[in-house]
This record gives sequence, C-alpha cells and structure tokens, in this order.
Amino acid sequence: MKDVFMIGIRYINYQIVIGITLGFILLIMLAIKFRKLIVKSLKPKLRFNMLILALVILAMQVHILNNEKYSSDLSIGKSWYTGKVEAASNGLFVENFFLIQDYDEYISDKPKGYSKESINSVIDKLSKYKDMKVSSEVNIKPNVIVIMSESFWDATQLKGVDFDKDIVENVKKDIKGSIVSPVFGGKTAKVEFEVLTGLSNYFINPGVIPYNVYLRRPTPSIANVFDKNDYDTIAIHPNDKTFYNRDKVYKYMGFNRFIDIDGFDKEKDLKGTNVADEKVMDMILKQVSSGDNPKFIFAVTMQNHDPYYNEYSKLEVNTSSKNLNEAEMSILSNYASGIYDADRAFGKLINTLKTSDKPTLVYYFGDHLPRLGRPIGVYDVYNSLNYFNDKEKIDSDINSYSTPLAIWSNYKEIPTLASKISPAQLSLHILKEAGVSYPVYFNILDQLSKEHPYLQSYLNGKDIQSEQLVKDYKVIQYDLLFGNQYLNEN
Repeated sequence: MKDVFMIGIRYINYQIVIGITLGFILLIMLAIKFRKLIVKSLKPKLRFNMLILALVILAMQVHILNNEKYSSDLSIGKSWYTGKVEAASNGLFVENFFLIQDYDEYISDKPKGYSKESINSVIDKLSKYKDMKVSSEVNIKPNVIVIMSESFWDATQLKGVDFDKDIVENVKKDIKGSIVSPVFGGKTAKVEFEVLTGLSNYFINPGVIPYNVYLRRPTPSIANVFDKNDYDTIAIHPNDKTFYNRDKVYKYMGFNRFIDIDGFDKEKDLKGTNVADEKVMDMILKQVSSGDNPKFIFAVTMQNHDPYYNEYSKLEVNTSSKNLNEAEMSILSNYASGIYDADRAFGKLINTLKTSDKPTLVYYFGDHLPRLGRPIGVYDVYNSLNYFNDKEKIDSDINSYSTPLAIWSNYKEIPTLASKISPAQLSLHILKEAGVSYPVYFNILDQLSKEHPYLQSYLNGKDIQSEQLVKDYKVIQYDLLFGNQYLNEN
C-alpha cells in the first residue's frame, strides 16, 4: 500500500491537496458546530434498496472499466503513464483503479536471496574481471558528447522509394554499429534510462517508464560517474523540463545542469513544430567551448518527433514511390526532410569539433524507429513498402528496433562494434573509451556482451532469466532501483 500511495500521490498538485484539506477542515468544524441540526434534519436510516442500487452501479462501473470496448467508447484510456494528464482525463479514482489493478506489473519482484552478502558476492566476481578500460591514452580527459537523436533511422533501407538527396550522408561516415532499442516509435525515456544507468528495461514490464514510476532517489548513472571524475555534466533537451520528470530525474542521476526549452528561443529556433536539431548542436558547441573542465554532455533532440504529416511548409527532400498513397508520401517526405536536417546538423557539429584542440568523443544514435502512419496506423508506410519480414510478427522482428550508431573521435580510432547492442551496453562503451574510473558493477555488461549483447523484452524472451549472469544483472538492478543500494558502498 505504501508503494500505491507513493505512485498515486504524484497525480495530485500540492496546491490542490492543501485546498481540499482546508475545505475538509472547514466542513468538519461546521459539522461539529451544527451537529444537532444536521442529525435532526438527516435522520439517517439504513436503506437496503439504496445499498443494493449502489452495489449494482459499482459492479457496472467495474465491468465497463474492465471492458476495453466500453471504456474506449467513453473515452476512458488506460495508460502506463502515471501523471497529472492521465488523472485529469480519467479522474483520480478511475486512474487509481487502473493503477491498483496492475499493481503487480509496476512493482519489481525482490530477487530471491537479495541481501548485502549476495551483492558482495556479485561484486567479488566482477572485481576479478580485469579488462576495465580500453583507452590507451594516459591522463587524457576527453569531452564526451552523447546525442540521442529523436526517431533517427536510415529510411534509405526502405525498398521501392527514391530520395533525391543522401539523407544520411554525414552520419554513415562514422557508423560503428547498431543500437537495439527497447521500444518502437515512442517512450524515448526508456532508451535514455538504459544509456545513462547501464540498467535494462528487460526486467521491467514493457509498459512501465522508469522515469515516471521508479526514479525517486539518487540513482547511479554515467553522469554521476563523470561528475566524480571532475567533469561538468550537462543535459540538453529542448522540451518542457517536467516531461518524463526529467527535471527531477536528471538531478538524481548526477547532472550539474539541465538546459531545457527555456534555454532556446521558442520562436526563432523552431523548424516545423519543434526546436531544430541544428540549434541543439549549436548549444552543445557553446557548452564545450565554455570553461576549462572536461564536459560530459547528454543531448536529446526534438525536431524529428512525430507526427510527420505536412510537418514542414517546404520540404528539404523530394521523395517518390509508386507504392505509397498521398498521405503516406507526405509522412515519409516530411520525415526524410527532418532526417536530412539532423544529418546536416551532425556534420556541422563534427566539422566544428575537428578544429578543436580539445580531445573529444561523440556518440550519435536514434532512440527508436519512427511511427510512419496517420493518425493511428503507425506501420502504414512500412507495410506499404514491405519492410518487415512478417507483418504478423512485427513485435518480434529485430528490424523494428535497430537504429544506427555513429561514434567519432578527434584523438583516436574507434573500432567497429562486433554486434548490435542494447542502449545499456553503450553506457559501458562510453566509460571505457573515455578512460574514466567507474564502479565495478558496470563490468557485468562486458560479460553479458559475449552472450547477450542486447536484452530486449520482445526479442530475447524470458527463458534466459535462469542464467546466473542474467540473475546477477537483475540483482544489481534491483539493488540500485529498489533495494538498499549496497553497491554504493563499493
């Protein structure tokens, strides 16, 4: 019940809570003062017919809420988000009904045998793992820039389509591998959760977004690691700072600063309905050039967020295909124009950094594939162009989740990754290439990479959870997110 209360309380604005509380106090005072008059006027009686009617109405409401067709007709939407918008839409009691109904889906099971001793046992095993760094550079603290590009994906993979420009000309020069995203088409925060913490959505119900539900205390992350290595740690995202609770979560993760939409010009910096990727790159360059401390910058772009239909008044890319209808052509053409912009912005960033004497690492990847449909058919364009191997098994197709990963450095060579990796694996790659000291528990990812370079709920299945290495990973995640954080003592 404590967990239900902690989740449910986030629906309510504290000003509203205070107002309601004061109102109740006033009502109680009035009831006490006029209690005789109230008792006399009401003359309460137990009416079984009204009780039966109330139970019938309650049963009908529960039946409606449990029937998707009826609730949909009444515009009652069940959501895995836990925020004010959902509570305002459905009403506090209906939203909490959904929450309590799915309580077990939100709360992570405590691993069997979880204790300080079990954590120490895992740490002992990982401490014997020697390959803690790959950087051969000594006493170099490079600037580290990680850019998660909204819906960035190589649309030239689609067959039966022609683009009049190379929309990924710059990024593909530095492609070093692929990211296997935990999501398709949305829920960006699930991806950045993995990149920043090294933890995995694999152990979490697919609908749960950790930022919204779990992170309510200081949580170790690579931002925290860089901070302890004397870096300035900066998060950049040109959107409302409260979205996905980033204003709170980034502090818990160890970011010194967070530049949100208020750090941009809300009129001049837009392209389409969102801040242009070029302006985000300009902001990154501004931060890199300020001060003498090395920087760890984590940026999440916004320009290419859907919907794409008629997004731009002027298209940067002309697209042609005999297999798409007018609406689908608009969607793909606008998306391709946005990717072309993103690619040019990346090229501008790299060309500028080439002239810098500061050693720098840049990681650039897409958080997930785009939703290419209108308004609900998110797979429309894909299906019209036969992108997926099996339209009936899209959820289990790795092509639904693979986005390009580019890595660039101005002071050393970066080898190509041997396989597709989860965003969580990227966190260790970043730490090792930067050559910083990091907590030993991150080495669990290096060991996992040999057998499970990516962990993804729809692709891996649950049968591997009996493997000792996966169990060790799960107990690490439980300790950091829900447990006593014994790992912080190591």
